[in-house]
Amino acid sequence: MATTPQAADASEHQEPSTVSQSLSIIDDTKKSVAPSANSSEAITPVELAQPTADSVEPDPEAKPEEDAGSHTYGWRFYTIFGALVAATLLSALDGAIVAVALPTISSSLDTGPDYVWVANVYFLTG
Repeated sequence: MATTPQAADASEHQEPSTVSQSLSIIDDTKKSVAPSANSSEAITPVELAQPTADSVEPDPEAKPEEDAGSHTYGWRFYTIFGALVAATLLSALDGAIVAVALPTISSSLDTGPDYVWVANVYFLTG
């Protein structure tokens, strides 16, 4: 009995009825996809050519690399950096002073549980 290509495709894609049939289909697929060790289709590793010192020519227009530590900053950089450090220090000092004085301030204003708003209003308006 001759089978047509359509009939052969239909027989290959039938639903397996048991687990053992499913496993045999998986094993058949693995055998057809993976080449055997004795097969001439086995994958062989390929060595990549490493560049040698002779094969790499330096670019005559390339700039020589500078040391990372040889760069110096001007007086503007240090002035701005010092101003930022001073502003950060004063802000942290101000926050610490308000945090220490907050219980006294909130008791004199009779704020009760809303004492957190005292510090927030101070920082927002200050």
